[in-house]
Amino acid sequence: MTPRERVKTMLDFRGPDLPVLECHPSAAGLYEHGARLQELFRQYPHDFGDFSKPAPAPARPRFIQSDGRYNELRTDAWGVQWRHLIFGRPRPPRAAPPGRLGQTCPRSGRPPRRSPSGPEFEQAQQNAARHREHYYLKAGWGGIFETMHAVRRFEDVLMEIALNTREINRLADMITEYQVESLRYLLAVGVDGLQMGDDYGTQEALLLSRHSWQRFFAPRYQRLLEPRGSGSGHLLPCLRPGL
Repeated sequence: MTPRERVKTMLDFRGPDLPVLECHPSAAGLYEHGARLQELFRQYPHDFGDFSKPAPAPARPRFIQSDGRYNELRTDAWGVQWRHLIFGRPRPPRAAPPGRLGQTCPRSGRPPRRSPSGPEFEQAQQNAARHREHYYLKAGWGGIFETMHAVRRFEDVLMEIALNTREINRLADMITEYQVESLRYLLAVGVDGLQMGDDYGTQEALLLSRHSWQRFFAPRYQRLLEPRGSGSGHLLPCLRPGL
């Protein structure tokens, strides 16, 4: 079986020839282990792409301080700043101050959507078609909760969900609609499967009550499951409830 056939067979519960393997090489891992990690990928290739060829990205000298320590700030599409004290390993964002949504989300709105037309989109379609010749193309990994507590302070998010405030519902709806648009864009590109996920669990229980989760999040995840397209044969939710 090709890797693509193996993944599709597994997802259809038809028994692949080998267990499906998926790896997630990080920039920090490639930087630290380099050729040894690439050799490991060559010995044990995974079924979603070829990670044995890309060279490790170098750490940019301008973020290396005089004492040799690494210190880089990156701002994501939502205006959240992430600090990297080790190359390729982001730390949680700096706590946002309490206040209105426009004060805690610097863009005062969602990031700009990608257009399903034009040279960039056509290039993405071509890249997807090449990938699907041998590998299963999985994309997405959009979530709701983790973006919420990056934009706003974690404890504020939990309190406002419990209080069911207008602003926390506005933020959740904004993120949900942005993720829906992102999933539709990926379907238009031609992915095989869409993946989404969030982490709601401690080692012992949910971070919020089941009633709150079902009231606040379940309808929004149903909204994420609505997009469909000829290129998507599978939806791959990954919710880590901690139960």
